[in-house]
Amino acid sequence: DVRRQLHGPFKGTAQDDFIEAITGASDGGEGEPNGLSELVPLLHANAQGDHESLVGPLDLEQSGDDAHFVALVVQDRTVEHFVGCVELFVDAHGVFLSQRRFPKLCLVTPTYPIGGALSLKAPGQPLLKVPVNDEGPTKTCRIWSDSVIAVDQGDEAAKWISDYLKTPGLRLMRFPDKAFRRVDMKYAKRTCETAFSDGFPILLANDASLADLNARLAQNNSSPIPMDRFRPNLVVSGAEAWSEDEWGSMTSDSLELNVVKPCSRCKIPTIDQATGRTGAPSGNDDEGGGPGQAEPNKTLKEIRSGTALAAIDPFFAQPKRKNDVFFGQNLVHFAPGAEVAVGDRFACAAKGTESSCVVS
Repeated sequence: DVRRQLHGPFKGTAQDDFIEAITGASDGGEGEPNGLSELVPLLHANAQGDHESLVGPLDLEQSGDDAHFVALVVQDRTVEHFVGCVELFVDAHGVFLSQRRFPKLCLVTPTYPIGGALSLKAPGQPLLKVPVNDEGPTKTCRIWSDSVIAVDQGDEAAKWISDYLKTPGLRLMRFPDKAFRRVDMKYAKRTCETAFSDGFPILLANDASLADLNARLAQNNSSPIPMDRFRPNLVVSGAEAWSEDEWGSMTSDSLELNVVKPCSRCKIPTIDQATGRTGAPSGNDDEGGGPGQAEPNKTLKEIRSGTALAAIDPFFAQPKRKNDVFFGQNLVHFAPGAEVAVGDRFACAAKGTESSCVVS
């Protein structure tokens, strides 16, 4: 029984610590993870682990041999942790890094702390073990427009990531237990927090929506893409493609998840997470050239831009959204300690209607 536990409002203890975004799940400052979530925050790396552990502030995590994209994505016996991003890479100015700026961050493979140390691997780099440090020198780090006082994880980790990205002055930072960063109040009226993610702790994706997108990519003579391009930490099946646009909540026997907003995507879905290659332009900041015209964003712009979706909901009709592309939904929850497992069934309700889906 592969289960994920929801925690909050504070981060876990040393045994639960791991890098969240290392693979990350959000984008455009609204949905994608940063930090070893987007740790680059390890914002975009691949996290591994063999045993179950707890998750940080209002986030999901997952582990297990055969689970597939559950709270944290488990794929091919690899656990990709999306914990709310408790570790983050920053530049010399304290600004978070992500795959938007450094696509090869997706090749950084962290293993959440075992015995009090985080392990990091990357092509051409020695294996690095970083003792998890909740005390020590602090630095103000910026994630989009938010500032957080984070704990520096030492010179050895700084040299390792600086050498790998061939960029001086980079540091590995940790989100301390006492820190607090709330999600955007425009979308979550009740107090809900996250750590180093772009904006929200949970990113949901619907496998039927990916199947529809891949069918459209085939029509455009493009190759299908895997779900890891979108870095969700909760994937469901059994619902119609794109029906998640209409959901306001997802309820199981013991848990209610609030669906607060669609996730606008940046260039990260254009990055092959196995190679770090992308057809989209890189930028000198974490806007990374915007969504770009590489696939799958080129096809998404035809069917999932603000302009294309304007008739569905006033959210998409806002002028500032017209050129954004959307895939997935940002979620929050208010049930620390609740669990989510592969195969759990949720009733998905919105606008007076109800359907169902299954965690896949």
